[in-house]
Amino acid sequence: MALRSVFYAEFDNDIGPRIVHEYPLNSFRREEFVRVSNYVITEPSLSGRALCVRAFDKIVVAFPVRISDARYVRNALLFSLGFVADRTLKSDKVDALKKILIKLGAFVKRMELERRALSESPDAKAWIARSLQNLFSKLADGSVDSCSIEYEGDVLGITLRSFHMNDDGQRRHVVKDHDVPVLLDRDYLAMKRTTGGRIDLTIERILPLIDGIRYVRAISDEADADIEFVRKALQSMHHHGILSFIDIFQYSNIYIATDRMQQLATSSKLRDECVRACCCLAAEAPVVGKFKTTFKRIFRAYCAFGCGTRVGDLLQRRPNLSKGTFDARRFIAFAVVRGFLRRIHEYPIVSKKASVAVKEETRAMIALFDGKHSIDAICASLSVPRSVVVVEAKSLGNACVIMRR
Repeated sequence: MALRSVFYAEFDNDIGPRIVHEYPLNSFRREEFVRVSNYVITEPSLSGRALCVRAFDKIVVAFPVRISDARYVRNALLFSLGFVADRTLKSDKVDALKKILIKLGAFVKRMELERRALSESPDAKAWIARSLQNLFSKLADGSVDSCSIEYEGDVLGITLRSFHMNDDGQRRHVVKDHDVPVLLDRDYLAMKRTTGGRIDLTIERILPLIDGIRYVRAISDEADADIEFVRKALQSMHHHGILSFIDIFQYSNIYIATDRMQQLATSSKLRDECVRACCCLAAEAPVVGKFKTTFKRIFRAYCAFGCGTRVGDLLQRRPNLSKGTFDARRFIAFAVVRGFLRRIHEYPIVSKKASVAVKEETRAMIALFDGKHSIDAICASLSVPRSVVVVEAKSLGNACVIMRR
């Protein structure tokens, strides 16, 4: 993840600027902090402004605060709240972090002015540590839109949505066990080695297993790597545009065409990429002759995906599409990565009130029939094929399947 840590720093009257709380710990090394401390604990003219400093391989975003009052030593309390992130963090994300710090800094300042929350609180700033950990955890969880910071009944609500948005305005993808990673930059590892860049050990272990077929849980098992480390590594690679995610390929999958299909119809470059991908042609192979006609069939097939259309049913109705070098798996993968098709997931749900006698080994599966877990998620979690889940759901008698995006 591009965000490394969040911290609270203050000016100590004996040793000068220092980090009091940081989460996660030791992400911001002391020697690095000393080099940029003048931008963290600043002179009065920069107080109350969100500042950004690029140093080493990091971006430091800080919001310094100065409270002038005779009751403080040196007649002022100086503190700062900030984030440490990778240098590659995009400017819109930096702006989102600045807005968060401005709100958080104003709240902490108000708590100090009204309740002496920093200087005289018996809690001795422990609430700051709890708040920073809560904020970082919510920022790391791309599925959460807001975060609440509380002190003695006063609550600050912080919107995190802008930080979780991708460049196209969509929510940042949260890696799931049943996601299938697809490499977009196949020269990533070689590039890292030749340029002397550091390679995450988890990434180096899982990269050979990313083939567009294996899903996250299977990659974790085969690499003998902790699933949480694998998720974080894939999340980081996705953030930097190295890979994307598709669904486990099954002929039973349901898709629906999106309005982005217009781009495919109007862009000759996209049309050629589409044919090369679906027909297994070389990256620079010319798309001429019969392949021009092939694109028309492919495009009509994409447009034929309506709500409830399964891949297998569509291909059966279009036998001419599957001739030659056409690859159904790549046909779907290209459209999903480009946003031309969107998956419709199936969520089995069973009435909890109904008493149904079931075998002990199927209880774990039935517990996931709650309308919150898709069939893909259940299959990946329990390592069972789709057919087993479908048969079990039908055998209960009181189960139904909800379809949604």
